[in-house]
Amino acid sequence: AALADYDDAQRSNRLALALAYFDLKLSQEAEGIAQNLVELQRQSLKAAQLRLKSGDVADVDVARLEIEAARANADFTAARTAKRDAQLVLAGIMGVAGQDSAFEASDDWPTPVTGNAANASIENRPDIRAAQARREQAHTAYDLARAQATRDITVGLQFERFPQPLGVSNTVGFGFSVPLFLRHRYQGEIQRAAVDRRSADATLRAAKLAAAADRELAATDIDGARERLQLFQSSMIAKAKATAESAEYAFRRGAVDLTDLLDARRAMQAVMLDALSAQAAYAKALAAWQAATDASAWTLSP
Repeated sequence: AALADYDDAQRSNRLALALAYFDLKLSQEAEGIAQNLVELQRQSLKAAQLRLKSGDVADVDVARLEIEAARANADFTAARTAKRDAQLVLAGIMGVAGQDSAFEASDDWPTPVTGNAANASIENRPDIRAAQARREQAHTAYDLARAQATRDITVGLQFERFPQPLGVSNTVGFGFSVPLFLRHRYQGEIQRAAVDRRSADATLRAAKLAAAADRELAATDIDGARERLQLFQSSMIAKAKATAESAEYAFRRGAVDLTDLLDARRAMQAVMLDALSAQAAYAKALAAWQAATDASAWTLSP
């Protein structure tokens, strides 16, 4: 039971570590998106300033681009701060806080997989194994307590030899004893063991119910996160990029005004951040599902 408790603590720590890692990866890639927008706004502002000198663009358009560039820089600063916060949280979980904690998340995002996550086994979860071991211990203790009330009859045979010349004959003795239990029949010990047994049974049932609830919640979360992520990956990201690229191309040739260009850029950034959030949500849901189930005995299919 103690070993299973240790495994359960490890399970919780691994989940916390995975969630912190994916938070770092989320903030890291969000910083990259913000940095790309900063560069895009900087290039547009530089081009607009050149066009302003030639009288090809109005002062108000340059001012709007300056505002958008400042906003992009502010977003980039916020994203960089969020990344640093995520690095510190991960360092704290890893026990290296105060040291060099400039971690970088280099693993790829988990690939969306399909399967009935609600059918995953929970029997090998360490908290259930700990409760099962304590139940067996309580049942054994109850059997031992009841055994104390059994009358153990003791039978003895004795032979004593007295060598001559003392003149005493050899003797043979026989005896037996039976406990009477006149004032004490171990009722207290038996009742206490019975209570402990019922308590252990109830603890095991509660652990299984809690594990099943964790599995159902994790299965629901992972299914919803997968559907949302696949929606972004199947069409929304490509459409947002295509729309932004078309707006950029049209603006350079004077086919659309600055408002349409800025709207397209904001829409693309919003979609990219939403897609990134969906990817992180799926990764966290997958980690939670693995922690809630016996993932080694049941695997989702790509």
